[in-house]
Amino acid sequence: MQLVSECDEEIIRKVLPDDLQEHCADVVSMLLSSGTAGICDVQGVPDVDKEAVDAGWTAEDLEFHCHTREQMIDLCSGQSVPRPVDQERYPAKHQRIILCSQSLPRPSRINNNLSFFQVIHSRKTIRSYQDKPVNVSVLADFLWHSMHIREEIRCDPGLPRAYEGLLRPVASAGALHSIELYLCINRCIGLQSGFYHYDSANHSLGKLNDLADPCLQMLDLAAASTCRAPQSSSVSPGQGQRPDVLVVMAARYGRNAGLHQQTGLSYALILKDVGSIYQQLYLVATALGLAPCGLSFGSSELFEQVSGLSGCLECSVGEFMIGNPR
Repeated sequence: MQLVSECDEEIIRKVLPDDLQEHCADVVSMLLSSGTAGICDVQGVPDVDKEAVDAGWTAEDLEFHCHTREQMIDLCSGQSVPRPVDQERYPAKHQRIILCSQSLPRPSRINNNLSFFQVIHSRKTIRSYQDKPVNVSVLADFLWHSMHIREEIRCDPGLPRAYEGLLRPVASAGALHSIELYLCINRCIGLQSGFYHYDSANHSLGKLNDLADPCLQMLDLAAASTCRAPQSSSVSPGQGQRPDVLVVMAARYGRNAGLHQQTGLSYALILKDVGSIYQQLYLVATALGLAPCGLSFGSSELFEQVSGLSGCLECSVGEFMIGNPR
């Protein structure tokens, strides 16, 4: 570990095995000529890393970027061949154990108050809410136009890797749609408070838990984040409002791994799907006159506690909150 920090030739000599110590100069020359090591400046930054450091890259982000953006990716470089994932274990739709289910009304008509381009122009983050909460019919429209399943399809039929796919209003790499929506309902006219899973096939909400302490902590974390955003200088710490509804996106990693484990792109594609869903939620919320706000962070630990699900099976990857705008 001493070699990954700033060190001089004498330190390098001491950490080398005995039979290499007399060849220390050759070892250093080999490391420098191969680009594995570099000459440090007064801040301790090696010349081989200077451009990346000046640009603000962290080692973790740069490694992730380089791996997932290679021109040709056949196998995870530097890793043993992964164990194949049984795609049948991760079907497109997955049944959950719920306390109760509540069907949601389907939209009777598409809101025509705003044109598509007006919605795009009007889209913005809103972090303050009026006293009157959202109602279940508007929430139902929000979920329907964002994530309901339009069609079930068979992807790559006739090939060994054939798998179940879904078509939703939002895009997903390979039609995998591994991301599920969970709703922490703080207040909603026509719906009890609690923690729900959105069944996008049946357009219903399955209650998993009451508004327990982990739920309240998730709402408080969301409220606190509104005070940290650059555009929220007018919102003082402690004055952030709990949203009416906190939407948690959770990914079933096995769905992506069954198709992309060997390329190492599973998680990268999940994050791209998250970005696509964020935009969809923003546009639909704007069209419905709701106050939308995407969050930059959340707690996987709290999601595990309230959902009762292992983070290895379903991991929270994004949060989004809505309410009635003030």
